[in-house]
Amino acid sequence: TNLKKYPSIFIANEFFDAIAIKQFIKRKNLWFEKFVNLNDKNKPYFFEKKFNIEKIENKLKFKISHNQNFIEYSELGLNYLNDISKIIKKINKKQVLNPEELEYYSNLTRIYKNSSITSRTKIYHTKLSPEDEKPPCKECGEDSLF
Repeated sequence: TNLKKYPSIFIANEFFDAIAIKQFIKRKNLWFEKFVNLNDKNKPYFFEKKFNIEKIENKLKFKISHNQNFIEYSELGLNYLNDISKIIKKINKKQVLNPEELEYYSNLTRIYKNSSITSRTKIYHTKLSPEDEKPPCKECGEDSLF
């Protein structure tokens, strides 16, 4: 695939898979949140508590339970997605990212066509805009790219 040459953010499933989730299961038209009891580390077990799924739906302003029997939900994951979406919108509008946004995203790994940058050094070459004061690469000493 040919990519246009402007700042981009790529997010892999592994990023969101690493974030803690809550699990909800529907039984006889009632929703239950699933938990793990770790009081006895030799005998952990799952248990469920009745849950009003509308609490999440009201927060999301979306009926997440529609036609569902099982839901995995991460408020933290959705917050990250919302923050990332705001950055993408600013980049699309060619707006300058503020220092807080640059710091927040300075550790995201970028994909480069430059084959001299190995997977191991890509993170040190991450730079989202000219205003990002990323230090030189720790592996090769060269300036960061964007």
